[in-house]
Amino acid sequence: MKKLNKIVTLMLSIFFFLSLTACGNKKPKKENEVIDIVKSIEKYNSDVEINIVNSREKIQLKGKQTYVKGEVAKLEIDGGRQLVYKGEKIQIDDLESDNKYSVHESFDSIYKLSFMDEYIKLIYNNEKIKYKYKQIDGQEYLIVVLDLPYNNRNLNEIHLYLNYEEKKPYKVVIYSEKHEEKVNIVYKNFKSF
Repeated sequence: MKKLNKIVTLMLSIFFFLSLTACGNKKPKKENEVIDIVKSIEKYNSDVEINIVNSREKIQLKGKQTYVKGEVAKLEIDGGRQLVYKGEKIQIDDLESDNKYSVHESFDSIYKLSFMDEYIKLIYNNEKIKYKYKQIDGQEYLIVVLDLPYNNRNLNEIHLYLNYEEKKPYKVVIYSEKHEEKVNIVYKNFKSF
C-alpha cells in the first residue's frame, strides 16, 4: 500500500511539474493583447527619428511616416526625400534636386524596417519570438525580440518596444550578429486610425 502511495505521489508530482513548465512557456494575456493591437493596425501616422550606425559614420534622420495597409507606405525625410513603397517598387522623390525615380524594393534594407507592417509579418512568420519587459522613465514596455530572416550580419535581431499603457509602438532597435546597435528608430506622435 505504501508503495502504491509513493507511485501515485510521484506521478502527481511529475504531472504538476509538467503543468507548471508548460504554463511557464505561454505568453501572458497582457502580451497577447498588446501584440494583437499592433497586428490590427490598418493605418497610422507617426513622426520618426532614425539613427543608423555603421563603421564610418552615424546618420541621424527625422521624418514622418504614413501607412495604409495594402495601399501605401510613405516616408518623408526632413530635408529632402520622400520614399513611397507600393508593391515591389519604391518611388523616390528627391526634393532637393527635383529628381524622381523608382527602384525595386530590394534596394532598401533599412528604411522599410521602420514600418510596422514589417514587424507584423515577422511576428506571424518568426518561430523564435522572445519577450522581455523593461521600465523606461516610469513606463512599462514589452520588448518583442525577433530574428531577421536576412543573411546580413549587420541586421540580425530586432527589439520592438511596445508601450503597455498606450498600446502602441515606442521604438525599434536593430542589432548586428555581435549584438551591436546598428539602427534605432523612435516613433513619436504615433496615431493609428
